[in-house]
Amino acid sequence: MRELRNRVGWTCLEWAVFLGVGQSTAYRWEQQADREIRIDPMQAKILELLTGQIEQHGDSIMRDVQSAHLLRGGLYALYRLLQYAYEENP
Repeated sequence: MRELRNRVGWTCLEWAVFLGVGQSTAYRWEQQADREIRIDPMQAKILELLTGQIEQHGDSIMRDVQSAHLLRGGLYALYRLLQYAYEENP
């Protein structure tokens, strides 16, 4: 999980806000990288979607989601991610 967060370029707090969890939860998930973590199904879908969209769009989605997060917060970043996933021209 830390690798994905670092690839997007967010702090642990920004990552936690994006996933809708507390910072301590996000930190704990990263510390348990070698063990299975229990994660909410919706958060798992967000992570899966983010990973897939990064593979498909590369750096362009990361820059866009980062900008969205900085300008308007985690919910807007999630909205932009969903736009990439479900619209032909986000």
